[in-house]
Amino acid sequence: MKKFDITYDYAKKQIQNGVELNRFQNNTNFDDFLSSDYGKKFVPEYDNLRKKFIDNADFKLRDELIAMRSADQMYRTSNYQDNIAKQDSIDKLHEKRLIEIFDNIGYPTDKIVDPTLWNIELM
Repeated sequence: MKKFDITYDYAKKQIQNGVELNRFQNNTNFDDFLSSDYGKKFVPEYDNLRKKFIDNADFKLRDELIAMRSADQMYRTSNYQDNIAKQDSIDKLHEKRLIEIFDNIGYPTDKIVDPTLWNIELM
């Protein structure tokens, strides 16, 4: 069935960029694909594709960016006017670190830091 060529390529690219298999398994839009010959070929490839992603991902950087995002919002969500100096200090530190990151690796894409970074809710 050629109709799943594009879906197969898309799914592989998503896994290589950190998306987990359950994202497809929990989405009814992919039911026909997963039950097709393409899906039966794709599911066994998952572990290999996931391992390639994990081997190339930088989870330490991901954790650092999550902590930076949390600190970035610390004073913006309440009492901002009373804490402008503290927020400015945090912003200056983060600005310096982000410039280092961009200079060293470029923009930290999903492939580097895992797509879940951008889906985590702040406390």
